Amino acid sequence: MARTKGRRSVSLFSLVAAVVLVACGDGTTHPDPDGWRPALTRAITELRRSEPEGAVRVENLVAEAEAAQAAVTDQQSAEVANRAWSAAMVCAADELRRVREAGARLAVEARLHIDAAAREIALADETAMAAGSAREHARAAQAARVQLRRAEGLEQSGDLEGALAAADDAMSLADAAQEGWRRQQERLADPKLRRRWQQQVADTLEVSRRDGVAVVIVDKAARRLRVYLDGKQVEVFKAELGSAGLAPKRHAGDRATPEGRYLVTAIKTGGETQFYKALLLDYPNEDDRRRHQLERAAGTIPAGVGPGSMIEIHGRGGQQRDWTDGCVALRDEDMDRLLELVPVETPVTIVGTME
Repeated sequence: MARTKGRRSVSLFSLVAAVVLVACGDGTTHPDPDGWRPALTRAITELRRSEPEGAVRVENLVAEAEAAQAAVTDQQSAEVANRAWSAAMVCAADELRRVREAGARLAVEARLHIDAAAREIALADETAMAAGSAREHARAAQAARVQLRRAEGLEQSGDLEGALAAADDAMSLADAAQEGWRRQQERLADPKLRRRWQQQVADTLEVSRRDGVAVVIVDKAARRLRVYLDGKQVEVFKAELGSAGLAPKRHAGDRATPEGRYLVTAIKTGGETQFYKALLLDYPNEDDRRRHQLERAAGTIPAGVGPGSMIEIHGRGGQQRDWTDGCVALRDEDMDRLLELVPVETPVTIVGTME
């Protein structure tokens, strides 16, 4: 439709310009309203769609020309009518030229915005792969892709203003997705948190070396579960987290994987779990309850919402995304291997990052 509309505008502009040249070249002695009215009518119709104010200006001049034409009685009044028709034609040509130039600029602007939105979405996807995709951020990125496809469709159909608006929406959504991932990365870079996580990892590995036992460390940023024996790594598995991604667990229902030092309290197999096999952790522990109480007192957690429970390391993983309610998911074959190494009372430490 855009291409058809563009050709129509150029055709009208050419026709109006040609008639104006003929009028001026004739010495303004033979007004030909019957020849000019169709071109002016088409010009007004086109302008009503794209430049209503311009259409009104042409209509007013046409009305003046019609009045002058109706008053023709001699050569002088004929020249007055001729000049009035010429003024209407020149105005129509100018208005159509502006529409054509504006359309060309809008087409370029829409394409630039669409290209920019595509780059922003690609960057958001790249960031997501590096940082992990929380559910809300992934939704924003997907919504951005939907708007980008809509912008491209509108551009093809000729609705350049709609395409421009949709491309701007796509960029805003892509930026929102990136902002969420940026906040997660800023948290991972927090010096105080990094010192805490490093100390927790060091303490856990010291337990393994001192007592000669297996320990588990989950690195959320790397999406890895590592098993150590006598302080040395013996296995590493890909892990999937709660759908809140790298966010820390704060309360029940937030779908975030907790961070801290825990113990395996039970091993579930067969009908005891819907996730193939599972290791139940002692979340919430004393530290989790204390933090939850402080946040409740500060009003950052809604009243009546508890810290949550039933955090597990379980099977049915391998989905290549964060999807659990806050647990750590492994592939079933990895759970088999993990249970060969990890008994009840095994220390499990979950940190934002081990780097």
